[in-house]
Amino acid sequence: MNNKVYPALLILSAASLSIGGYSLYAGKLVPVMLTYLTIFAVAIILVLSILMIFYENRNLMIIGVILAVISIITSSNSSHISALASFGTSTYLSVADVTMITGFFLFPIIYIILFTMNSLRKGDMN
Repeated sequence: MNNKVYPALLILSAASLSIGGYSLYAGKLVPVMLTYLTIFAVAIILVLSILMIFYENRNLMIIGVILAVISIITSSNSSHISALASFGTSTYLSVADVTMITGFFLFPIIYIILFTMNSLRKGDMN
């Protein structure tokens, strides 16, 4: 498998989180501090993806798996679940909900599945 798929998934996740973070900020749905945390998280994801593009290093891919797991765990809290339950109540919240699903769940899950399948295929699961 082409190892460029991993940074692509990270970039897609970062783009989703950026759009969702902006939507929450523009709709005044979260404190500004959460917007700063989103910017910080997006920066980390983008730095990792850039490193992965220039250096095909398994350890960087493993860091991506760790970040994917963290994103799934942190976004499974009651605030995110209640936000999903309010889908459709406002445009800002609906955009944030869609990007939450893609950025925190869909792309990270695809990343984990592809990494695991690729590792099993190569026999790298030590």
